[in-house]
Amino acid sequence: SALVLHEGTLARVSVSSGEILESVAHATPDEHAECFGIGLSSDRVFPRDAIGFVCGAAAGPTVIYQLERPLALREVMRFATPRVVVESGQGAIVVRGPCNDAEPPKGARPFCVRFADGSTREVRVRGDVGAERVVALRDKRVVILVPPRAGAQGQISILEGQTSKHIVLK
Repeated sequence: SALVLHEGTLARVSVSSGEILESVAHATPDEHAECFGIGLSSDRVFPRDAIGFVCGAAAGPTVIYQLERPLALREVMRFATPRVVVESGQGAIVVRGPCNDAEPPKGARPFCVRFADGSTREVRVRGDVGAERVVALRDKRVVILVPPRAGAQGQISILEGQTSKHIVLK
């Protein structure tokens, strides 16, 4: 079966027949938001059960929900504005923007990292912003990858606690 969140209704659907096996209406308060599924874990959820949804509407809030068994959703993050949310694997995600709704600082691009245990960390990328890819690792390190481009070297930065390691890519 597969889980689908559409117009506020959470449904478990048979993959082979398309039949709705069970559903919960009004699983989310905003029935007009577009939602897509992601791998999302926490300290209470095993990675194999890491199911979540990112919901948002044009110019509206971004809300991240986690599946609560058997068929319910729990809000785990909310941002007042639209955000880009990217999976990192093992139930971790990276959200473009700060971990709160404050105005982002000038000269840096913030990212809110949510690790598989549910904890968060904000990282800020400076320099050639826009080309970077931020990834949360299982061991709570954060990798920032800036690929090499025409006329510019790339770099891998590995953040662990308050320390960082940088490797130049040619």
